[in-house]
Amino acid sequence: MTTSITMTDLKVLHSPEIYLFNSEQKSFSANVLKDFIYYIKFTGKKGLINFSFSSAEDGLHQNLSIKDNYILDAVPTSLIKNSEDNFRHTSDNLKNPHLKDLIKETDCINRIVKDLTCEEKKLVGIGKTILSASEYIFMDSPDRLICNDTLKLVKAALEFESSHNNRKVFLSPATKEKWLDIATHWVCKKENGSFSKCRNQLQASPLTPQKKFPYLKKAS
Repeated sequence: MTTSITMTDLKVLHSPEIYLFNSEQKSFSANVLKDFIYYIKFTGKKGLINFSFSSAEDGLHQNLSIKDNYILDAVPTSLIKNSEDNFRHTSDNLKNPHLKDLIKETDCINRIVKDLTCEEKKLVGIGKTILSASEYIFMDSPDRLICNDTLKLVKAALEFESSHNNRKVFLSPATKEKWLDIATHWVCKKENGSFSKCRNQLQASPLTPQKKFPYLKKAS
């Protein structure tokens, strides 16, 4: 028996695009989101920018549950009538195994956000951002307030989204050395407000000890 496979049956894998903003430069503004948007416009993007954003804090609705925060961003408005069932269906059928694990980390999703620890709030904010069906993912200090094991899970989830779902990821980290293993490009901002992009020549294999890579100097 022969089986025919159409192009729509094949999942195209893309080279990851994960951009690390060299935010230690004084030319970057305090408004990270503004710099993200300016850079996208600088690259020639026209019209509306379809993005999801994870702020340095948590950016959550404090008086709603974890589940309701996820639902607001993860469930299409056309399905909002049965949002709880649809969120369960959405989370159970995620193709990104690392994102599924991230959601499991926020155990008991009926808890109210204001009662969570700082790390839990940060994790919910990151999970909500990745869950959103957007072309671009913007993250401010995604490594802040979370432990190393959780950080590994976040990085794996972002790599999957970039390579499997062709989403472009832009990061302004609290500690840039923590991202050298997955960042594909560095973005620097010049004094005149323009940007430059270069390949991350220090990108490490996940199996390569990070200590082999020297501190990346700030661009002049």
